[in-house]
Amino acid sequence: MKVLVFSGTGDGRELCEFLSDNGIETTVCVATEYGKEIMGEMKNVKICSGRLDEKEIEALAENADIVIDATHPYARNITKNIKSACENKNKEYLRMVRDENEVMGDLIVKSIDDAASYLNDKDGKIFVSTGSSEINKYTLINGYKERVRARVLDTEEARDKCRRAGIEDVLYKMPPYCEKDNMNDFSGCRFLVTKSSGKVGGFDEKISAAKKLGMEIIIIERPKESGYGVDEIKRRITEKNG
Repeated sequence: MKVLVFSGTGDGRELCEFLSDNGIETTVCVATEYGKEIMGEMKNVKICSGRLDEKEIEALAENADIVIDATHPYARNITKNIKSACENKNKEYLRMVRDENEVMGDLIVKSIDDAASYLNDKDGKIFVSTGSSEINKYTLINGYKERVRARVLDTEEARDKCRRAGIEDVLYKMPPYCEKDNMNDFSGCRFLVTKSSGKVGGFDEKISAAKKLGMEIIIIERPKESGYGVDEIKRRITEKNG
């Protein structure tokens, strides 16, 4: 049995450890070198890093019995491409979804554009914890150079995106972050913008820190999707593997 896994920075690690422990030949694809480091070395698991288009995904899926999409819940484009590749190659596709915390923000918006629009005429410094992929959208906020403080991964790709966007107040750090870390990083900010990233994304620690600091919390709504938790996917693989 051969399994192809597309993983976020941390979501797919537990699943890949399970596959490794059960002697299942696995190829796991991550987008960045950081994702590769997080995955680590595992027996029976080959790790590929780099962003893939639909045709490249199809080529990898050709030899797989099951394709598992464990990418970030907000990474909609890659999920779309994986689904399409599986349909084209008639491969079984399983979407692994994170548990979602109870949303505890002051304002829920559908996108970073909506958050930026809301914050445009507000006063006060803004802490951005939504990653570097759409960091340029915060430049729509009046006075963003002085008002926006971002925390992104300490990678060259993230640094380049922040430089190109002109975001100057940036904390380049690697997770996980505890409540105390967040309180230190949020210091002096009136607003927090974050995604509903679940337990694995440190959501609870961000919310608790922001509440203690009296910040207004703006949450980017998680895209609606169906799928299976990691335990159900393990069960399905076990049944198929015999």
